[in-house]
Amino acid sequence: PAGTVVIRQGDPGDRYYLIADGTLAVNRDGVDVATIGRGQGFGEIALISDSPRTASVTARSDVLLYGSTRISSCSS
Repeated sequence: PAGTVVIRQGDPGDRYYLIADGTLAVNRDGVDVATIGRGQGFGEIALISDSPRTASVTARSDVLLYGSTRISSCSS
């Protein structure tokens, strides 16, 4: 639902999200920096770099998201 915080700045990241429907606000250091929606994604920085989330993302409407977690590398 609208108002739901999906990710919080500073939290560890273990998932990338793809937006199937709805809109979300991206907020960095208390300032809205972007509005994202269908066909866009978020969460890749923390997932790839194993660093804390660089922004918070909050639903502005009802949203449908698909998530993908980190895949461990395998060596043979």
